[in-house]
Amino acid sequence: MGRKLRFAHLHQHTQYSLLDGAAKLSDLLQWVKETTPEDPALAITDHGNLFGAVEFYKKATEMGIKPILGYEAYVAAESRFDRKRGKGLDGGYFHLTLLAKDFRGYQNLVRLASRAYLEGFYEKPRIDREILKEHAEGLIALSGCLGAEIPQFILQDRLDLAEARLEEYLSIFGDRFFIEIQNHGLPEQRKVNEVLKEFARRYGLGLVATNDGHYVKREDARAHEVLLAIQSKTTLDDPERWRFPCDEFYVKTPEEMRAMLPEAEWGDEPFDNTVEIARLCNVDLPIGDRMVYRIPRFPLPEGRTEAQYLMELTFKGLLKRYPDRITEGFYREVYRLLGRIPPHGDGEALAEGLAQVEREAWEGLAGRLPPLEAVREWTAEAILHRALYELSVIERMGFPGYFLIVQDYINWAKGRGISVGPGRGSAAGSLVAYAVGITNIDPLRFGLLFERFLNPERVSMPDIDTDFSDRERDRVIQYVRERYGEDKVAQIGTFGSLASKAALKDVARVYGIPHKRAEELAKLIPVQFGKPKPLQEAVQVVPELRAEMEKDERVRQVIEVAMRLEGLNRHASVHAAGVVIAAEPLTDLVPLMRDQEGRPVTQYDMGAVEALGLLKMDFLGLRTLTFLDEVKRIVKESRGVELDYDRLPLDDPKTFALLSRGETKGVFQLESGGMMATVRGLKPRRVEDIIALVSLYRPGPMEHIPTYI
Repeated sequence: MGRKLRFAHLHQHTQYSLLDGAAKLSDLLQWVKETTPEDPALAITDHGNLFGAVEFYKKATEMGIKPILGYEAYVAAESRFDRKRGKGLDGGYFHLTLLAKDFRGYQNLVRLASRAYLEGFYEKPRIDREILKEHAEGLIALSGCLGAEIPQFILQDRLDLAEARLEEYLSIFGDRFFIEIQNHGLPEQRKVNEVLKEFARRYGLGLVATNDGHYVKREDARAHEVLLAIQSKTTLDDPERWRFPCDEFYVKTPEEMRAMLPEAEWGDEPFDNTVEIARLCNVDLPIGDRMVYRIPRFPLPEGRTEAQYLMELTFKGLLKRYPDRITEGFYREVYRLLGRIPPHGDGEALAEGLAQVEREAWEGLAGRLPPLEAVREWTAEAILHRALYELSVIERMGFPGYFLIVQDYINWAKGRGISVGPGRGSAAGSLVAYAVGITNIDPLRFGLLFERFLNPERVSMPDIDTDFSDRERDRVIQYVRERYGEDKVAQIGTFGSLASKAALKDVARVYGIPHKRAEELAKLIPVQFGKPKPLQEAVQVVPELRAEMEKDERVRQVIEVAMRLEGLNRHASVHAAGVVIAAEPLTDLVPLMRDQEGRPVTQYDMGAVEALGLLKMDFLGLRTLTFLDEVKRIVKESRGVELDYDRLPLDDPKTFALLSRGETKGVFQLESGGMMATVRGLKPRRVEDIIALVSLYRPGPMEHIPTYI
């Protein structure tokens, strides 16, 4: 009995090969686990990007599968700066399989994938051999599929050029270059493989078996064919449409791979080398237990720590926010309680001096102040105690720098007349945020809890969302770029996926079903909380949809294929708000691309950026603020009155009468049809009624609104 066949897939596309890869990560990993129960390993090599690297790494690790990070690069025929159309020998690009051997290799993958987008994008994000030489350390290269350089030269019977290119790759990668062997039963592969086998023998190179997987199982081939037609905007009856030549591009079992590369012809080497490469690839991404927060250093005044400077800004801010209680006289009393002599000067000078007092003295004073849980009235002493408590938690959790960065760009914007929202979410519960100008809502007046924002028992990065006028949002982001460095700031990417209705309509078009008929079918899918139900669920709960499947075979096929494609990524775009600010150049850790305006965007989505410990900020462009700017301008021009929204009363009877009539068009969060009806039912008489209404009007609590009213 022969020894057990060992094998690992090293060339696999996922849903992140957009509209080309039909392998969902969860399905892919589950299948690999089933087919390779002992020491499973898998590489992902998506086309020209690293979009899914972190998600794949996390999921594979959780499932006990060794993750190998790679990508199938597009290599320009000559220079990445060339702008010639066509593939391969026509002057466009070739494929090349690259795998990260270690963390340095991962960083070089990131830099290559980034430069491909930032410098070499023309039809595809392309690298060239020049930058491949610069970033080859820590990488393993496989010679590639039929679309790679060496196979293309072989198919053209230009063996001299094929060998010259082989020698060039050997000069770049040395013993980290392997010959990739694929067999999907195609005559072109037979021709190429014979020459590749001879090259390997002559140069002493290892052979590696791969399958260029684009979907998980053979039965997914039809869905993949439809996906390609969605990409190329063609139909199944178009003989010229782009399609794969066979149904062999799935995740084969080791035994199925052996059947394509028989032992008598190939021996065990192409299989053993896959396992050896998997053993060599050991990238430890800094996520999970290894994650550290990577907050940039805020530019500090000389002689201050981040914690001291945040305390100074807080104490100065309290003077402005609570002038009736936090006074110069009160700060002089605090000096006395601390056993210190106050400096000469005004309240701000006193605040600067207090921020230099050592932590132990403050802890001693806090123990003598009224307990926060017993506070019934926010006296100066109670306000100070709350501020000291928040500052101690912020320092203990390592986030003073975070607060300094946020207050800096918010106050920069305010200082230039850019409208900034008063604050949203749990950050409004922070007195420190209120004092330093991050929020404009008094958490003490409204009884808001700091612990909802930062909880020392649950260490996670703070999350402060900030609204800016949508006309001026880009100015604030540009300020942050200039402040911390162009190479350290980018907007965050996101991915649009095929939801059930969209998947059904896309697949119906490919099958030649008229648009009107496809729309009718899509309307049968129920929508809950603004989202269409998954197709599987819709078929179970909508008898009309089942009836359509039973009476029309083509509709049945469309829905079954759409179920397979539902949830796949359709396109990459830019998150509406997310911006990442890094301490080091982003391409040390995160791959970049460009948006339509040429601005840098992360190839990773929000979840991946946060998993790496990077500082993620939400800069929301809010049309309401732009609208309010226009109102202010019109009132000034027509009435000569300078409106100050921060000074408007919150108990104006005429305003509440207007709201009670449901006249809320243009009012942020109160303007939807459902909310208008609810406002009319509640008839708010005070601002607390509106607070309750906005809190209740969301999935789940909505059912309790009638009881509340």
